[in-house]
Amino acid sequence: MASSNLLPDVAIVDPMLTVSCPPPVTASAGIDASSTLQSRSFRRWQTYYRYDVPGGDLLTSRWLGPAFADGQDLDARYYMSLGSLMSGMVLNNSGTSLVHAMAYPVGGEYHTPHGVTLSALVVACFDYIRVSKQEKMVRLGRAMGEPVEGLPPREASARTLDAIRHLIRSVGLPASLKDLKITDTSKIPRWAVEAHKEQRLLSRSPRILSVRTSKDL
Repeated sequence: MASSNLLPDVAIVDPMLTVSCPPPVTASAGIDASSTLQSRSFRRWQTYYRYDVPGGDLLTSRWLGPAFADGQDLDARYYMSLGSLMSGMVLNNSGTSLVHAMAYPVGGEYHTPHGVTLSALVVACFDYIRVSKQEKMVRLGRAMGEPVEGLPPREASARTLDAIRHLIRSVGLPASLKDLKITDTSKIPRWAVEAHKEQRLLSRSPRILSVRTSKDL
């Protein structure tokens, strides 16, 4: 469902309500809150994300590890809550795209938590679209603290992917379908077909996406 009636006039975000979340829930929800990493590559790029300023995704990237390691770390809980709020504002304007479109059929079939499914797909999806947004991927890597200065864009964007992969695995989440223990690759063509139907999401992708069925492979 999508409606302006769902948008609150006021959001009261209390980090103390999150301290009892166990580490797996913290990791899964935290990666979901970090999903505005993908918004940096969308066509509808937010004005306040055009520069190297900390956004919700970078706050959650910075503080997810501490919140995962110690749920009683109130600084980590505070900044994760703030980052989640900021990320929600961005996604309300930019929406989601390829990662979420692919996550729907995978999560629907394996009943994996939403954040877990996203974490397994985000690196592969970013790797596919980075050819069209390498400069933004480089800026993202720089903002995440990666030493990308002076590197060719392809190498620098690859380091960004490595940083995202490391973040995901450091909080015990899968960074690939193999990490998710999904080894039956025969299902992937069907998932691709199902995901391609999500044109509401895929229309935001910076790279035109086609679909090939098993007959084409």
